[in-house]
Amino acid sequence: MLNCLLKVKLLISLLKHRGLFLKKQYSRNKEDQYLKKIFKNKMNGTYVDIGAFHPYRFSNTYLLYKKGWRGTNVDLNKESIDLFNIARPDDINLNVAIGSKNKKQIFYYIKKTHQMNTLNREFAKRYFYKDKTNIKKSSVTTKTFEFLIKNEKKIDLLDIDVEGSEYDVVKKINFKKVSFKIILIECASFNKLARKNTSKIKNMLLRANYKYIKNFGETCVYKNKSY
Repeated sequence: MLNCLLKVKLLISLLKHRGLFLKKQYSRNKEDQYLKKIFKNKMNGTYVDIGAFHPYRFSNTYLLYKKGWRGTNVDLNKESIDLFNIARPDDINLNVAIGSKNKKQIFYYIKKTHQMNTLNREFAKRYFYKDKTNIKKSSVTTKTFEFLIKNEKKIDLLDIDVEGSEYDVVKKINFKKVSFKIILIECASFNKLARKNTSKIKNMLLRANYKYIKNFGETCVYKNKSY
């Protein structure tokens, strides 16, 4: 159960970022507008949002939720999942991290709820450069992607934004067991290894029958050729 002060804090955050009336856009770079067009005739689709962060702020899936879609939201920030439990109770909301192994893992943060919190130490050093001396550490349970899907074979949307650890997520997806119509994934490029891993992800998706479509800022869009 949430204490009263925390619940008030969360409700203020929700109201601040949702607005009094439904906005046309919640994504950072109009990703949700693209998804709105792609899925304009689909009223009850499914999504998996890994690194979901906030039910409204920078959300690629909120407009789909309002349309009637349901899915799974995953984030390593506990307060992020508290927000989802309040704002999107019909979704499955999980305070875990998705990676390459099932284990406890260190994550790096400045604030308990921040869009740049990460499992990737080099990412933290790069993007928290103004606050390097204030970088904090905590632990989170890391699961592989299989933990999320159980018996699902087809999911409409997979959205991955995990601040430099995208390759650890994708390399454990069995694309022979589960397919997606659209994949949104952050294309990390903050250092040489990140760029190499982004290239690996692209090659993996191309081999798995996905076609690169376009970029929205750092978000790469892939579409399943079979749809």
